[in-house]
Amino acid sequence: MELGLRVSGGSRRSDNWIGDAHLRGDEKRFVVRADEKLTAFLELEAALAAIGGSTTG
Repeated sequence: MELGLRVSGGSRRSDNWIGDAHLRGDEKRFVVRADEKLTAFLELEAALAAIGGSTTG
């Protein structure tokens, strides 16, 4: 599994965090957007938990 978080500068001087997870073997990819880094990570973790994935390896 590959996880990534990055910040994207918004047009209104606000930053948007984009969380991205790619599950190898399943060919599934999850992308979330949030105003805060922690929120993006938690939403990505919740999406993975819903399908039985894990962010811990």
